[in-house]
Amino acid sequence: MITAAPPQASPGTRIIKIGAMFPRGISSLDTKVSYSRTVGGLTVGLNKVFADGILPNTNFSFSFYFNQCNAAQASGGAISLIKDAKVDVIIGPACSSSVAMAATIGAYFNFSIFAWSTVLSADLSNPLSYPTLASTYDSTYSLVQALGRVFRTMVYKRETTDDSYYQIRTSLRRMKTQDRIIVSCYEVAAERRNFISAALDERMTTNDYVFVFLVFTQVGFGDVSKGQVPLWVDTKIKPDGKDNEIKKACEKALLIDIQQLPSILNDYYEKSRAAMFQWPINCQGSDCPVGNTN
Repeated sequence: MITAAPPQASPGTRIIKIGAMFPRGISSLDTKVSYSRTVGGLTVGLNKVFADGILPNTNFSFSFYFNQCNAAQASGGAISLIKDAKVDVIIGPACSSSVAMAATIGAYFNFSIFAWSTVLSADLSNPLSYPTLASTYDSTYSLVQALGRVFRTMVYKRETTDDSYYQIRTSLRRMKTQDRIIVSCYEVAAERRNFISAALDERMTTNDYVFVFLVFTQVGFGDVSKGQVPLWVDTKIKPDGKDNEIKKACEKALLIDIQQLPSILNDYYEKSRAAMFQWPINCQGSDCPVGNTN
């Protein structure tokens, strides 16, 4: 856990202690919810609070806990922030299983948890299970509604839940003699790439098949001009060398995504990236952004 104390404040200034939970240094999450991509938003929000005088005579301290989108670590992180760091509120985590665990801890301690992410499970919207959880995220419910319209139009059916490369190949091998339109839902681009790689190896990236992906990131296949990593690019330390083949195979894929955010947010992205070099972040090394922030 890392704690950033506030700048010296005048007498009588109250201090609000904020805990924040992020994944850090995980390549599959670096393009969406990692610490280096998103934490600058805290400073942007903080500057807005100061500029508009929303909380006069108030300053903030921050305690960062890197739960790595791991449910067990999120549980420990929530307890540590509440009991040891004695924060007043927790912002995060950013993955469904982690949020569920942190929100359960929050419910036990009657403690506020503000979750954030690109998309989280609709189960987290249940106020009976998670009475102290609040968020600004979109849930999977609205995405499933959009998918339902596609289902009604094209009459889809059958499902599978295994997502390892070999299990995907096994499922695709079973499907390819009977099915022509296959729908999948993965949280990160690396998993969608893994699916297309399996389809490629099963020789299913032909005109006989269409693959539909549910996405909630507002980046589509990835725009290099905006600092995004395209879906077909292998981000592993040892790439598989299939980028060009998978890029071609993406012609057989459809993405159901939410509407692009207003262009005014480009200003926010720039401010958020610049904020990485300011208090309370003061980024160093690999934590400093090299592309767009979220």
